Amino acid sequence: MMSESQYKRLFHELYPKEMSTNLGKKKALFILPTSVAELDKINQKPATIHLGKSNTFQVSYDSRAVLQSLYGGILVLPDGAIKSLHPEKYLHIQSINISNEKQAFDLSKKLEAQLSSDAGLLSYPETYRYVMNTMGVLLFIGLFIGLVFFSGNRLYYLF
Repeated sequence: MMSESQYKRLFHELYPKEMSTNLGKKKALFILPTSVAELDKINQKPATIHLGKSNTFQVSYDSRAVLQSLYGGILVLPDGAIKSLHPEKYLHIQSINISNEKQAFDLSKKLEAQLSSDAGLLSYPETYRYVMNTMGVLLFIGLFIGLVFFSGNRLYYLF
C-alpha cells in the first residue's frame, strides 16, 4: 500500500510529462506489474475493496509502476485512508532507482555491506543474475537431453 501523496511524488519524478491520477476520497488505484497488466487487460474490471467498516473504495488499474515490486501490485489509497489504518503494522520499503544499470551490481554490493543482515535487501541485479544462471543451467540440461533423444532416435532408424 502507498499513500496518494507518495505516489504522486514518485510518479512526477519518473513520468514528468504525464499527469497522475487524482483519486478523490473513495477511489483507489491498483498498480499492476507490467507483465500482468499486458496479460490480463480483459479482466481489469472495476472492483470494490473494503478496508474496515467505513473504508470502501472503487479500484481502477494502471501499469505505470513507481516502485519495483517483487510482491505483486501496489495499492494506492488516499492519504486519509492510509492514516486511518495502523501504519506501525506494515513493512516499510525503501526503493532506489539508478540511471546507469551497469553500476547497479556494484551499488548493490556496497548497500549490502552497509546494511544489517536483517534488513532484507532485495537487489534486482543479484536476483536477475541468479535467475539467468538458473535458466542457463536448465536450458543446457534441456538441450542436452533433447540432443541425446534426437541422436538415439536417428541411430534407431539408421540401424
